[in-house]
Amino acid sequence: MQNRDGFINEFYKLKNYNPKTTEPLIDRIDEYLANNGPDVKLEILSHTLKAQKEITLNNDFIKACEIAKPVVDILQDADWDLFELDIFILVLDWIESYELAIAMMKKAHDILDNKFSDLEVYDYKKLKIFGESSARHLRAKYYDNADPKKVKKMFDICVDSAIKICEKYNYFTFRNVQLTWRAIFEEDVNKILECTDGIVATKNNYWITVVKNNIAEYARHLGKNVTTKLKNLVIGWQIKKRRKELGISTKVLADMIDTSQSIVNQIERGASGVSQRRLYVIAQALGVDNIAYFTGGPLTKAPAIASDTHSHIVSQIMSNMSDEDNAFIADFVKLYNDKVKNRNT
Repeated sequence: MQNRDGFINEFYKLKNYNPKTTEPLIDRIDEYLANNGPDVKLEILSHTLKAQKEITLNNDFIKACEIAKPVVDILQDADWDLFELDIFILVLDWIESYELAIAMMKKAHDILDNKFSDLEVYDYKKLKIFGESSARHLRAKYYDNADPKKVKKMFDICVDSAIKICEKYNYFTFRNVQLTWRAIFEEDVNKILECTDGIVATKNNYWITVVKNNIAEYARHLGKNVTTKLKNLVIGWQIKKRRKELGISTKVLADMIDTSQSIVNQIERGASGVSQRRLYVIAQALGVDNIAYFTGGPLTKAPAIASDTHSHIVSQIMSNMSDEDNAFIADFVKLYNDKVKNRNT
């Protein structure tokens, strides 16, 4: 049977935090805890991965904060080793209290400098702290009742420090992420779009998801600065995210809304806009009750297309299929659907 060290080693081997990767690990950790009793390190690891999953799938800050709260509570009083430091770096952006987040950022820097300054990965850990701190300061600008000048000063320090380390080690993707946060902070829409193109060009799905989720969330705070191109990007991304969550292909969605697959692809890339009428049709197809979701709002009610066990299994299987296999199933379903329609006419 796997033990604590085995689970922690698996955590460190994760290349990103894709829910398809983390969910099986979470399940096995929780099963181990149920069978073997409490283990603080594994408990905070489980909560951390669950909060990450919530952010990746739903981008719900409040929910992620609720999930991560036991981790934050434990870390406030615990003695930190590298594992606790790494866990903190992950949950830093889900500390609801901005003042507490600042205090714990300072604790992280102090621990890294005092205990681990001779580590080969010192600069990388420093980069991660600065990088996640910049994201929390960005949130503070739009959501926290904090001194704007103080927030900007701290944000600039974190972004500048992160970029400096990125340039030293040629971490161009993470540098682009920091430039995106700066563009959002400064409400520079053209720069946001430029940085997004740079992130998309890396084909790094984890960072594409992180960046586009954040753009979708913050775009509605940019007011008159929002351009048609940015609006199309946000709407397209939200459609794609919901479609993939339901495990259906672009071809299936195209059939559901009576259009072509190429049109759906264009919409999801943000290359073309969507009429209000078509957006309502898409919302119905994707089980979205509030059209504001497509402009970055929360998915307040999300009825799943799969309403029974068998349908859910089919949905899960299709979500893991290749595009070719997915298209085959979609064609079969469409032929059957046409047959039923003809039978009833």
